[in-house]
Amino acid sequence: FVSERGLYQANENNVQPVATPEHPDPIINYLQALSSANLAAVVCAFNRRTREVWIALPGTGVFVYHTVIKAWSGPFQDGYLSPDTTALFEMVDSNNQPIFCRGDASGWVSQCDPGGVYVDNMAAAGTGGTIYNAVIQCHRMYCGDPTTANAFIWAKILAALGGSNSASLSWNTLTDAGTAQVVSGASGLAWGATTSSWGVGTWGVGGQSPYYVRLSGTGPFVDITITDSGQAGAIYASVEVTSKIYGRR
Repeated sequence: FVSERGLYQANENNVQPVATPEHPDPIINYLQALSSANLAAVVCAFNRRTREVWIALPGTGVFVYHTVIKAWSGPFQDGYLSPDTTALFEMVDSNNQPIFCRGDASGWVSQCDPGGVYVDNMAAAGTGGTIYNAVIQCHRMYCGDPTTANAFIWAKILAALGGSNSASLSWNTLTDAGTAQVVSGASGLAWGATTSSWGVGTWGVGGQSPYYVRLSGTGPFVDITITDSGQAGAIYASVEVTSKIYGRR
């Protein structure tokens, strides 16, 4: 549940905030800035299909807390503001499967995150919609301790891209920053052939695969961000960074 002090979880033994030093609660500052009327208009619901708690803050957007990986995302605004989200609730579809919906200030109901849809604001007939970027921000990665400076060499991304060829990785250190594509294209030439391609279909289709991006820069830490604008169900499992001690060998 949501109070003016953030998101809390309750069981038969106690009540405690979900916030931790490693994962602070991002909605607290927004809640404390709301008027009493807007605080009363905050809505919260649990999405069983994705195991997420959705929280709509008037004039701000929707925050999502994942109860499995204990991570926050948001605020999501496109499709959740103008008109403002006034209700979040669960229903079942024609196959009796759970779906998640929102009501807005104009009196309309929309389904949130339906399977196989990778655009915002699609019409009920399956037409229209706008492409949005998935932005994944890793926690800041330190080189053993905050006082050690390393030279950054590679980032390895373990992912199932699902056919997406619009994924890129950005990095930022104290001395350099850059961006590179995670996958460089849809296909490549096979050995000894001029018309065939590696495997069948598109890079990234199937299970998880490692993808390597060359990094640059030095310092005690590196910030990694993945941006994916492809219309596919990509899954990013992990990110690893390789570095070496900066200085005399």
